[in-house]
Amino acid sequence: MLSTLPRYSLDAVRLVDDSHAKTVLVKWFNDDPGPSPLGVAPDQLQDHESAYISQLVDIYGERAGSKFENPAAVLQDARWGTHLRDQRTRYFDAAEFDRYYRDSTPPDYLSTFKDEVYHGVSDVYTESNGDGLDRVTRVLSQAATIQASGVLRRHARVQVKQGTCHHFANEGRLPWK
Repeated sequence: MLSTLPRYSLDAVRLVDDSHAKTVLVKWFNDDPGPSPLGVAPDQLQDHESAYISQLVDIYGERAGSKFENPAAVLQDARWGTHLRDQRTRYFDAAEFDRYYRDSTPPDYLSTFKDEVYHGVSDVYTESNGDGLDRVTRVLSQAATIQASGVLRRHARVQVKQGTCHHFANEGRLPWK
C-alpha cells in the first residue's frame, strides 16, 4: 500500500535558491534576503516622481529668491542641480529597495520599515520652523539616524531611508511644500 503513494523529496539547495520560497525562509528561519540592488536615477525625469520633484523645485526657488521654471532649470543651476540629482538618487534607491524586499520578504516587513521611518521623522517634519529647504534638510538628517528593526535593518542604507521620505512627499503623506 505504501508503494502506491507518490514520493516527494525536497532538495534543500534548490529550495533555498527558489525565489518563491524566499519569503518563507526569511519569515520562519530568519534568512537574510541580502542587500537590494542600488537604484539608478534615469537621466529623464519620470512621471511617477513629479510630485516631490515639483515640491523641491518650488523650495529651491524660495531659497534662491527667484522661481525656477521647471526641473530642467534646477538641474542646470550650479548650486541646486547637484542637490536635486542627489535627491533623485535617494528616491530611486528607495524605490529599488521597495521592489526588492516586496518580492523577497513577507509584506509586513516593508510596511513596518516604512512606518518606522515615518514615525522617526514625523516630529521633526512637524516642528521644522525654517523654510521648505530647512524642513527637507532636517527630515533627511533625522531619517539617516533611524535604526530600523528586523531583517531590513541590515540593509536599510542612509540613502534608502532618506529616499523613503521623498516617497512620502510624493504620495502626499509628508509633502515638502
